[in-house]
Amino acid sequence: MKNVLLYLPIFTLIFFSCSDDRITPDSYSSANAFYELNKEEQQDFVITTDSGGPIIGKKGTELYGGRAILEHQDGSAVDLPWTAELIELYSIKDYMLYRFPTTGAAQLESGGIVSVTAVADGKPLKVKAGAQYPIIMSTSPTITGMGVFQGSGDSFISWTAATDGSTMTIDGNSKYALNLSTLGWQHPAQASFGTTTNITFTLPNGATGGEFIDLWVIPNNKHALFYGNNLVASNIPVGIAVKTIAIAVNQDGDFVLHNTDVTVTADMSIELNFNTKSEDELLATLEAL
Repeated sequence: MKNVLLYLPIFTLIFFSCSDDRITPDSYSSANAFYELNKEEQQDFVITTDSGGPIIGKKGTELYGGRAILEHQDGSAVDLPWTAELIELYSIKDYMLYRFPTTGAAQLESGGIVSVTAVADGKPLKVKAGAQYPIIMSTSPTITGMGVFQGSGDSFISWTAATDGSTMTIDGNSKYALNLSTLGWQHPAQASFGTTTNITFTLPNGATGGEFIDLWVIPNNKHALFYGNNLVASNIPVGIAVKTIAIAVNQDGDFVLHNTDVTVTADMSIELNFNTKSEDELLATLEAL
């Protein structure tokens, strides 16, 4: 009897310890550092002569604007040297890591996103009134009906149709040729989706931290990226096949990924099913999108 009484407290301690481990809910925090560490970097091209050919970015974007069409903010002329700055985002992975969904007043089909800026003497330059800065995107294939959309900011830009006189055509090599009246973020795009709905995401087993989870919705048959947070992805086109991605960091500091394919129906709900991933595994998943 003494032996039974001796082991009873130990058994009780082990039982409740195991029970606590079993019912402790998961918690999630932001993966912001992952995006910042892995997003596309700006390319800087120092221009020391007026006689060179186009500037070509590492992903194939061609910049044809020279200092003759640029000026300082006060209207003064630009001297040599000056610097052309370029950021190229072409893949869904690029968009996601920069946190640039293709949304504005409507959900947009995308033809690539670039930032084209210029500086001299450490100060930003602008395009002269009446002039335009020509660039050619490396997107292939191109789609008719696209127009220039523009935005500003470091993430989650709301794209708006250009009203500054910027224009776009498809050139003889089937590339988007943009003539820009304003420097900054440029986005060949068009609204090509119909009726939309909201997708609600749920966390299993009392998990917390839903407000820190990034929700991404990627249509299978159009180059586009939609975003959601606080467990809701809003204004998602109905009736299309999409991939739903959710990214966060769990209570152990590990990256977690939800990755599933669905066809969007009105007011649908999806339970998040996370798997732990290394940083390399997470990047490989985004590369394949």
